[in-house]
Amino acid sequence: MSAQAALQLASSVFVWGVAARTVYVWHVSAFVNSASHLWGYRSYETNDNSRNNLFVGYFAHGEGWHNNHHADPQAAMQGRRAWEFDPVFWVIRLLARLGLAWDVVMPKSRRPVTRAHAAGIEMRPMHLKLPRCFRAWR
Repeated sequence: MSAQAALQLASSVFVWGVAARTVYVWHVSAFVNSASHLWGYRSYETNDNSRNNLFVGYFAHGEGWHNNHHADPQAAMQGRRAWEFDPVFWVIRLLARLGLAWDVVMPKSRRPVTRAHAAGIEMRPMHLKLPRCFRAWR
């Protein structure tokens, strides 16, 4: 492999593995907090203007189900309906099955809740169980 080919490979890895991925994450994060408060449908009655946005939900790996999140912010599962794609929850569920996560907070109910029910949600943090060699780093 020549030096020019190695430099081209390193540049390609930097552009696509660092720069483009970072810009993508920034834009998706901005969409979650802007588009999901403007467009979409509301499954729950909340005190804000949050909405579930199908476009953002798919590109943000489930974080676009913003109205579901605002109705039950402690719940790990954001997708409540069959079409609400939620791979972040799938990873959390896999970690729980492997014994690496516990106290995973599930939604209070799959049905839409009213403002009165949303106000009474119990707050419970999710804890990650780290391997013994990393526990000193907490």
